[in-house]
Amino acid sequence: MQETATKLEEKVRRMINRTEMEPRSLVQLIDDVQRLGLSYKFKVDINRALHMIVSTEYFKDQTQTSLHETALLFRILGQHGFHVSQDVFKSFKDEEGKFRAEISNDVRGLLSLYEASYLAFEGESLWEEANEFSRTHLMNIVKEGIDGEIGEQVRHVLEGLPYHQNISKLEARWYIDMYNKMESHSRSLLELAKLDFNIVQSSYQKELQEVLR
Repeated sequence: MQETATKLEEKVRRMINRTEMEPRSLVQLIDDVQRLGLSYKFKVDINRALHMIVSTEYFKDQTQTSLHETALLFRILGQHGFHVSQDVFKSFKDEEGKFRAEISNDVRGLLSLYEASYLAFEGESLWEEANEFSRTHLMNIVKEGIDGEIGEQVRHVLEGLPYHQNISKLEARWYIDMYNKMESHSRSLLELAKLDFNIVQSSYQKELQEVLR
């Protein structure tokens, strides 16, 4: 099992280090790696990838990206110590400085904005508004009814803590099931997450048995 995990780990490492991968796809990959509880294996690779991303036009010009992409990039960079100005969200606000009404139906965008709002930097008032705006509209969407994996993600986040405040093996186990339902999932990443979870659980059980002897 460990040998298989090592081979899969190298495959995922090559994925993260692929220089030809589009920045938006790379950010999503890093998010998946983290949610699956695997970031501890790829700290150096993730840090290198993020430094590469902040040097690209994709990072420098966020006016052409979706709310989901912008909020996800903000959160991922913030989690790794990069300061990103709240100005990246200007294109999603109206002339009065309020979030535009048309994004209230963008479920994935609202979900990413809600999670990003918990990484507010001191003095940036945008995030209280972002949290209230996204949470209110997500709750309304849930009340109206929403199916599929995105619906499960929304309900999961609203019922608990945003995942970056609740990074645990239990949360990783939940995301393994969720990731498996996504059509775009990477088989190598999914299999590595499953193996890693089982290896860690086995180690915990052995340690517990030693303590109870």
